[in-house]
Amino acid sequence: MIKYVAHITLELQSPLCIASGLESSYSDTQVRRDFNNLPVIPGTSLKGLIKSLASKEAKEYLGKDADNGNLGSSLVVSDALLVNSQGKIHTQIDNSVFEDHLLKQYQILPNREHVRINHLGVAVDKGKFTNAIVHSGSRFQLQLKLEASKAIDTVWEEMLNLLYTADFLIGSQVTNGLGRVKPITVMQHKFNLKQPEDLKAFIELTPYAAIHGKEFIPTATKTAFTLHEEFMFTTDAIHTGAGYGDDEVNMANVIEKAILWKSNHEGVKVEDQYIIPGASIKGVLRHRTFYYLCPAYNWATESASLSDYAKQQTIAQAQLETLFGSASENEDGHIGSVIIEDVCIPETAIAETIFQHNSIDRFTGGTLDKMLFSEKVYAINELVCLKIWLHPKENIAPETLEAFKKAIADLKYGQLALGGNTTNGNGFLKVTAHGN
Repeated sequence: MIKYVAHITLELQSPLCIASGLESSYSDTQVRRDFNNLPVIPGTSLKGLIKSLASKEAKEYLGKDADNGNLGSSLVVSDALLVNSQGKIHTQIDNSVFEDHLLKQYQILPNREHVRINHLGVAVDKGKFTNAIVHSGSRFQLQLKLEASKAIDTVWEEMLNLLYTADFLIGSQVTNGLGRVKPITVMQHKFNLKQPEDLKAFIELTPYAAIHGKEFIPTATKTAFTLHEEFMFTTDAIHTGAGYGDDEVNMANVIEKAILWKSNHEGVKVEDQYIIPGASIKGVLRHRTFYYLCPAYNWATESASLSDYAKQQTIAQAQLETLFGSASENEDGHIGSVIIEDVCIPETAIAETIFQHNSIDRFTGGTLDKMLFSEKVYAINELVCLKIWLHPKENIAPETLEAFKKAIADLKYGQLALGGNTTNGNGFLKVTAHGN
């Protein structure tokens, strides 16, 4: 009998949304929490993700349902527990966890606002909701165990390699840039239970215990998502609405905390970052891609009719959904093929200013009632990076990809703006090519 065991530390490269199915007064979706009320990544979520990405050979060890042989899984995945400021996890109930200067940041988690915009530029009915998220940079520890009657080193290595791929995206909202992880350490050991020393060591092994083995070195693995576009940019003015104000203005920008670690847990700090959410960028590109997919209506053509044009729009919408996905209202929804990462900007790269707005009564010259408000707008003074990932599926037509390419070009060259109040000149990017 062979037992493979790995002790793994994962770090979030973007915020994480692991839904608990619960709501609260300040969020439509709460994050899953453990026995200490700390965010946790369920082992079932990780195991399901591994199974969805594994090869046919590896799936033989990941269980079968009643229709395919009714076989239990040989892989055991523990829950991934949150790491504190000392690089340790809490495996038992501890009422003092929030006294840790890092863990206290998780008592109340931030919300990521979502709103679906229609072709008129306004929110769709019931299209506004919020998700609680776990801070980018958070670290989690877990343990993997694989049991086999003989050595299956290639299968084990394949499972560990999956942790390093661009497809290993955890939780919900992954196509909006959430759920990206990076393995920090993967220590592994193969126990041959026929050997007395290995048998004794395995029996003494406790859950989440560090393993005195060798560090796993990943090998190149083919992934479904590939980097489609990457560019650096600045901007003179952008407003990314948080959905609320602060003590200075009515409309504040999205600011989220990020956890920054030094090597090997030798110190950690919490830093505020300004965020251009990937979901916002994706929504803008989706609308512009649809614009390019819809043929221009020829009003001078006598044979043309609005009903024919409506049919063409329906076709364009179907093409768009092959790229960006569709809602599951009719039980035929599917995930999109585009992932756009959040753009995270450190406070040192920001120059923020306050703009006052009002609407004037043209008869009296005074301000109209309830029409005086203020907002914060910021300039990005240092180059930041935008990454777009694509899964080039066979059902995506070439003309759809061409329309998507044109939409990205509009964003890069100042024909398409991001964020709010774009009609006031906000949100236009100044793109810099690599090396310039």
